[in-house]
Amino acid sequence: MLNEVTRLTKGDFSKFKEKKYQVCRADIGLFGIGVAVTIVATFDTREKASSFLIELDKKYDKQESYLKIKEVDR
Repeated sequence: MLNEVTRLTKGDFSKFKEKKYQVCRADIGLFGIGVAVTIVATFDTREKASSFLIELDKKYDKQESYLKIKEVDR
């Protein structure tokens, strides 16, 4: 138990993996051929990523693109 406490106080937080959320956009090419995936932004909370995704979806309303939130480890 003491080793565990010592490790945590020294800044070893590998045991506690945090998540981050990336907003990704996939652009579909001409005639449906080819897809380009781009990471648009990265957020600490899913709520921030969701609100950004909604605003981005309004901006790209006329374009042929697919937006999603991807959860990744830090």
